[in-house]
Amino acid sequence: MSYMYFMIDPRSTYNYIIDDNERSEQIILQEGLPKNFKPSKDLQQAMEIYKKHVITTSYLLLEDTKICIDNLRKFLRNIDFDERDERTGKPIHTVNTVTAALDKIPTLAQKLAEVEKIVYKEIEEAGRARGGNESKHVFEEGF
Repeated sequence: MSYMYFMIDPRSTYNYIIDDNERSEQIILQEGLPKNFKPSKDLQQAMEIYKKHVITTSYLLLEDTKICIDNLRKFLRNIDFDERDERTGKPIHTVNTVTAALDKIPTLAQKLAEVEKIVYKEIEEAGRARGGNESKHVFEEGF
């Protein structure tokens, strides 16, 4: 069950790992599961059901954003300032262009953190609603 939580739940400490295969490998390695661990068919079915209960549209947008940020991170890591345009001989990546992109990273990280908080709150609220808490009526507790 811990494998299911760590693989699926947006609040998992492994959620930063974008690639599912890599996430699975890290979970198996770090959580003390047998090295040859493979999810059974029952566990796979349970994971699909669990996904339906915790994955929201907001989470899917968050996941897509993380994938884009991960691709940006890979791009920045692999910039070659010596790479030249074949026609003009000018650098493809200029220092000004790269530093302008780097200047936007703190804002991007802050926005990502804000969206993560929204998604976690949404999941908690959905859990409380499914948990049988009494529903409140409009204006019952004021504004």
